Amino acid sequence: MRNDCKEKIRQSNLGKKRSLETRLRISLAKRGNTSHLGFKVSEEGKMKMRLAKLGVKRSEEVKERLKGRIPWNKNIKFEAVTGEKHWNWKGGITPINEKIRKSFEYEEWRKSVFQRDNYTCQNCGEIGGRLEADHIKPFALFPELRTQISNGRTLCVSCHKQTETYGSKFYSSEYWLQYKKNTERMVH
Repeated sequence: MRNDCKEKIRQSNLGKKRSLETRLRISLAKRGNTSHLGFKVSEEGKMKMRLAKLGVKRSEEVKERLKGRIPWNKNIKFEAVTGEKHWNWKGGITPINEKIRKSFEYEEWRKSVFQRDNYTCQNCGEIGGRLEADHIKPFALFPELRTQISNGRTLCVSCHKQTETYGSKFYSSEYWLQYKKNTERMVH
């Protein structure tokens, strides 16, 4: 459908109240429609939606309908749906590195590094933006230093990618070569 036709239809429907029957038919017709999923909304669009909702009060009817609802997870202890009891359990396959990086101690380490560096990239001086907490001595080779604040620094994404220990570059770094030499000596 052409945009000018869509606009004419939109204009003709503005301000009209739809009956409950019509609303139900529209709702049923839209069920299963996933065309909106994955759609990215621009910042301008988000602002327009926000402004449209500002000051809108829920009717007493809507408030009354919501009042009796009980959330699905009400009174369910968190432990009740973790580990083997969780519906998506796959036999404890989470790698140890992932467990460490999602742990409370690791999150606290990241926050502490960011706070210490005042949310500023230590290479280029960028303040805020997309920052990452970088391990000065590699995470993989120095497990005892993983949560030491002195072994962390705040870097923006572009500066972090330039470090010699970032991603696959790590395996050609001096740290990795030294680690390999040491482990070969221990084996022989």
